[in-house]
Amino acid sequence: MTETQLLIADHALNVFHLAIVAMLLFGWISRKTRRLHRWTVGITAFCWTVVAELMGKKLGYCPVTDWHWQIKRLRAQDDMPPSYIAYQFQQIGLNFDPVMVDYAAIGVFILIIVITLGLWARELIAARKSSAAQPQ
Repeated sequence: MTETQLLIADHALNVFHLAIVAMLLFGWISRKTRRLHRWTVGITAFCWTVVAELMGKKLGYCPVTDWHWQIKRLRAQDDMPPSYIAYQFQQIGLNFDPVMVDYAAIGVFILIIVITLGLWARELIAARKSSAAQPQ
């Protein structure tokens, strides 16, 4: 790949990564995005657990981060933190302990799962009540 192609890939992966993070953090808020949000949460949980185990990686493995770091290494950016979230903090001048960033990310993700399941359950209950109230 040329340096221009690597730069484009780097920026594209950054945008894609930020979109995933934004969907995880805020996708549950709007009813219109909740289905996509549930899929994003499910795929993320699958990657962080099952794919991580299959790849022999630690809990929280993200294939997008893996691909992104491969591009960055090809661009001679070798000193990358272990997670994308830690990287983004570094980009804005906040150098938190990467282990603490990982713990915070896992904690926020668990909270997102709880919110998502609660909203999903509420929607399913409301849909059942609505269908039960309809004349047959």
